[in-house]
Amino acid sequence: MNNDNLEFLVDNLARHGFQHPAIEQQLKTKMTLGVPEFEVPGMKFTFGEDVVIYAAKFKLGEAKGDSEAIYYLNGFKADITQQNGKNQKAEFSLYKQQGFNVNQMHKLMVGRPVYKIPRGEEGRWAKVDFKNTNDEGFARVRNYYDGTTGFNLERELDKLGIPFANPKDKANAISDLQNGEIINTSFKVDGKRETYNVGVSPQIGGLVVYDANMQIIKQTNTQTMEMMTETGKTQGQKNDKLPDQTMQMMDSMNDDKKEGKKQGRKAS
Repeated sequence: MNNDNLEFLVDNLARHGFQHPAIEQQLKTKMTLGVPEFEVPGMKFTFGEDVVIYAAKFKLGEAKGDSEAIYYLNGFKADITQQNGKNQKAEFSLYKQQGFNVNQMHKLMVGRPVYKIPRGEEGRWAKVDFKNTNDEGFARVRNYYDGTTGFNLERELDKLGIPFANPKDKANAISDLQNGEIINTSFKVDGKRETYNVGVSPQIGGLVVYDANMQIIKQTNTQTMEMMTETGKTQGQKNDKLPDQTMQMMDSMNDDKKEGKKQGRKAS
């Protein structure tokens, strides 16, 4: 067994929030046997009334040159039982040995989005799609990329006009939302200042404002849409003239039709 490889795996699990003497012992046993793929199951966490049981997945890589093959952390499985008895499970992959930590995966398991910027990659919001499962019944993670959604968290917060006391409070609110939290704050809605809950909805590219009972009362949305008329003009424009390129194309089509009629008369 490669002791450096073992230490690497133990440290990586710790970075993701998994630390326990039994983990190292299970790793030693599996690595000594040399199995190509294995799991360390039964890592149980309690979050209030939620119980989440995680399993870490490991896979043996390929040997390179004179170097022996080593094991890598290959992802996590999570199985949650919530206060209401609802049970759901999901699977989380890693990118360059980095993934969601224990707390972030819990937020994802209760339907909250979490923001990540993988090293050297585009930032994205992740959300578990419980309607999309693999052959084992584990839900998959759906990503909403910054370049696709155009969603900017700070800009959407500014739309709500939340009176943050200082820049640090605003930065903390942004960090909490990125980690799947719902923040509680006061601001005006329809001219009335009250305390509201605010969460992220990456699929609409905006924020969702909830009342004390977590009922939606307002949404912000980055995306805007304009309806086009059949002529390709935005509704509400007064100039009905078609673009020059379109006029040229229509003239060319008419000339072809005229030429075709002439040839038809000659043939008869």
